[in-house]
Amino acid sequence: LRTLEPETVNGTPVYAAILPTSDKTPAADACEKRKSEGGVCAFVCKGQTLTVMIASGNGAVDCKKILADTMSQFGGRGGGKPDFAQGGVQDVSAAEKVLASLTDRIKTALENA
Repeated sequence: LRTLEPETVNGTPVYAAILPTSDKTPAADACEKRKSEGGVCAFVCKGQTLTVMIASGNGAVDCKKILADTMSQFGGRGGGKPDFAQGGVQDVSAAEKVLASLTDRIKTALENA
């Protein structure tokens, strides 16, 4: 996770990745670190199911809303707060589409900030 290069959107680093693991602890720790630095992080952990997490150190990105919008699109569930939210999707084959949906919503929020 240390080598992940962010994409900068309107001055904010955005980290996004699909991680081949069902252990979400390292991903959650990385999200918290990026959030504390003012960045935005979207990870999809691919195990038996997909664990989706999003964290933001930028007030323009509402993690709870972005996660809810994305989960409804893929039949998943989740929740959280404006600065951190997580959920799950049963269909592991949807990993790329879930991540693309999250990053599109994050970019839109940052570009309209």
